[in-house]
Amino acid sequence: MPNNRGLDVLRTSYLTDNVLNIEEPPGLLKGLLADPVTSVFPGTDNVEFGRERLDREGAPFIPMEAEAVYVGDRSRTMTNMEIPNIAMRKSIRAGDFAHDRSIGDQIYLTAGTSSTTSNSLEARVDRYQRDMVRRIENTLEWWVSNILDSGTVTYSDSAYDAFTYDFGRSGGHSISASPLWSTNPSAAVKLEDIQTVKRLVADSEYLSVNVAICGTEAAQNLRGDDLLAERLDYRNVDENRANSYIDINAPYAMQGAVTPIGRLAGIEFWEYTRQVTLLGGAPVDLVDPKAIYLFHQGRENDIRKFFGPVYDLQTARGRAINTERFSKSWMRDYPSDMQMIVQSRPLIAPFRPDFCVKLTVIA
Repeated sequence: MPNNRGLDVLRTSYLTDNVLNIEEPPGLLKGLLADPVTSVFPGTDNVEFGRERLDREGAPFIPMEAEAVYVGDRSRTMTNMEIPNIAMRKSIRAGDFAHDRSIGDQIYLTAGTSSTTSNSLEARVDRYQRDMVRRIENTLEWWVSNILDSGTVTYSDSAYDAFTYDFGRSGGHSISASPLWSTNPSAAVKLEDIQTVKRLVADSEYLSVNVAICGTEAAQNLRGDDLLAERLDYRNVDENRANSYIDINAPYAMQGAVTPIGRLAGIEFWEYTRQVTLLGGAPVDLVDPKAIYLFHQGRENDIRKFFGPVYDLQTARGRAINTERFSKSWMRDYPSDMQMIVQSRPLIAPFRPDFCVKLTVIA
């Protein structure tokens, strides 16, 4: 039989509190764009994703005695989206309870041996939960990278689930430089490409581009252009770091995958070189090595972070549990072990999806 300490560690309230307090470092893209946003708990399995397109039509001047002029409404599109589900589990074997140790327990040592490592059940549960939370963070980083890449998130796995969420980004926001930078055009041509992107975002969303995330090959091309390197001014990299939109002291910037390049045309350029391996798949680049993602960083993007409810008959008799992460355990008779689950139902949605442009610069 498990002792009382082991049972306390595996209570649903303890497990859920612990999994909510685990702060695994998020990826750069999620930490920069989604994490500053307050989470929304709609309490339903579906959300209505809608966006309004702003136009630049002005208001008419009319005589004082004239009737007011009828004007149209903003163009609006609505899409119903089901909030996806992430659920993982691990086994805690019966032997884990038998060998459970905690602070204050006496450890008997044989002659000539020593041990300072605790085998506490609490530490093992925390390690298992951290692993699952890390997997969630990696998946959400992949999700945000898809928003930047195309405005569409597509997942397909024959063993699990398949879905596509199209957030309505304009097709013209995925463009290729002409000529491509790998053909060595002048620095002036490259600067004009950047200005073209800035105008595109300004015209479509009334937003200014202030951050650019570069893939490895695109970053190398930027650094290799002597005229651009002069404008980037590496001497001021430390100053740019201190006043950057990207917080270099934040956990997402301390993974060794984020490198400052410099400031050019009012935009901060950074290199991001991280991959994520989806369950059962191959590693995928979060940033296209041949592209630069130019976007506005700020709350004006109207990125929203939804969490759907979790349902559990034992915990809340089937009523909705509104939480970012949920964790519980249950006993299996054979083989004799405890199963521990970590569950989350996230949906990150950009309500102004044209805030970003993917600019492919390398052949």
